[in-house]
Amino acid sequence: MSKLKVLYICPNGYMGGAERFVCNAARGHSESSKIRLTVFFFTDGEAVDECNRLGIETHVLPFTFRMRNLGKLLKAILYLRVFINDGAFNIVHSTMPYAHLMACFATLFSPIKRIWFQHGPVGGTLDKLANLFHVDRIYFNSKYLESEHLKMSLSSRNTSKHKFINYGILENKASDTEVEKISSELRTFSEQKLFLSAGRLCSWKGQDNLINAFLAASQKDSDFCNKAKLVIIGSAQTDRDKAFAKKLFDLVRENKAEDKVLFLGHQKNIQNYYHACDIFVHTSTIPEPFGLVVAEAMKNRCLVIGSNVGGVTDILKNRETGFSFDSTSSNATESLIPVLLETFAKSREQNLIDPIKENACKIIESNYSIKQMTDALESDYEILC
Repeated sequence: MSKLKVLYICPNGYMGGAERFVCNAARGHSESSKIRLTVFFFTDGEAVDECNRLGIETHVLPFTFRMRNLGKLLKAILYLRVFINDGAFNIVHSTMPYAHLMACFATLFSPIKRIWFQHGPVGGTLDKLANLFHVDRIYFNSKYLESEHLKMSLSSRNTSKHKFINYGILENKASDTEVEKISSELRTFSEQKLFLSAGRLCSWKGQDNLINAFLAASQKDSDFCNKAKLVIIGSAQTDRDKAFAKKLFDLVRENKAEDKVLFLGHQKNIQNYYHACDIFVHTSTIPEPFGLVVAEAMKNRCLVIGSNVGGVTDILKNRETGFSFDSTSSNATESLIPVLLETFAKSREQNLIDPIKENACKIIESNYSIKQMTDALESDYEILC
């Protein structure tokens, strides 16, 4: 039997959550006997490089375009249409509404099957436009995400086409040597507790709330002040993000906290930092569709603080698999302070936190493997075709 030819369309070449899904799915599909995968990116970047390293057939649109520029938009649609026709693909699998819109225009009057993976956030203009077009399947990675999608007009007409696909979390082994090196470089003394934040530096990721809460906790508790340090990993991608990142740097400098709050920029081998640090903090100010970094931290047995709303609640249960707070409220900073202090205190008692970390790891290992994800995808591809 010949392999199904599947085209993934991914708008961004940089590595975000949706792009990580594409790369992890590509990793699983690379060993498949059922499908032949090609990934089409609109821009170059780290995600493109990773797909190339995996030996996946990868193509990058050779020019840039914006939807508001009709001429370039039509040029991009025609380019994509020719690429799809020449490739004789059976399925076009689009990540995010932007890609789904382009795929719909490029496959007009074509029998090709269209899949839209609704990674979220949901409800923007592109979502509403994409929701008007025909689709053969819509994937969701959490119940919360589906519920948000169904709030849009006309969404209920496609409920029979909905399917849940759990993200596959990559099994990246930490290097004991690197973990020890990172730990010794970050810690001023061995008993110091390291709080970790990882992700893109942008306003809705809430790093400003985290810094303010961390500084406030340091003022409230002298032990916390003396023995806690905050490590922030991530970079700013857009001009707006860069302006926000500058505010973060200024906030730390104005509070003379450069020795307490460290910015490390983008780091490739994040698993080493999960193991080197004690507590991972996730502070998105809007409900996350899933929370990929939370799942990664759990898999690496790093104690997690995260939101009590959104898709992350599928895996984060307060005091069972981590600790939670309302990261989306107007008083998120105040809500986080006592949780920072509590986890700091409990992190020194392994008998209290080890069961929580173990519960979290088991949930991820049992339900969120790359093999489980790619098996579910490939089975559904066969059903559609």
